[in-house]
Amino acid sequence: MELISPRTFSISVIALTLAIANFTRGASTSSGAASGNAASTAAVTGRVQNIVTGKYLSNARVAVKGTQIIALTDEAGAYHLVNVPTGSIVLEVFYTDLDRQEVSLTVSSGQRVEQNIELTSKARYGQNLEALKLDPFL
Repeated sequence: MELISPRTFSISVIALTLAIANFTRGASTSSGAASGNAASTAAVTGRVQNIVTGKYLSNARVAVKGTQIIALTDEAGAYHLVNVPTGSIVLEVFYTDLDRQEVSLTVSSGQRVEQNIELTSKARYGQNLEALKLDPFL
């Protein structure tokens, strides 16, 4: 087994670090170019919750209507949409067995908007959600 000298190892690590940095910089530049100007976009984040059960929903689909911008929620119900076009947008939210929801927003350039979303199923839980809420157990 042949050992690599410390100098050769150091040079290899530096070359790899520079290659990764160049790749990352190129990826961010190309994504900015694809969306027009990075300064003319915004970000939208939030959480998706089943309003009846109170559970945050994993794998809910959140999309900007009319675009290819889509995110799935994580285990905590959180989603992050980036490179969102500025102006008026509509978020389309879907989760299996719950009613689809559309949420209208207005976002400004460079802005990060937080939009939490509450889903339900009118067929399953009815129209009046207040009837389902109980007093706290004492």
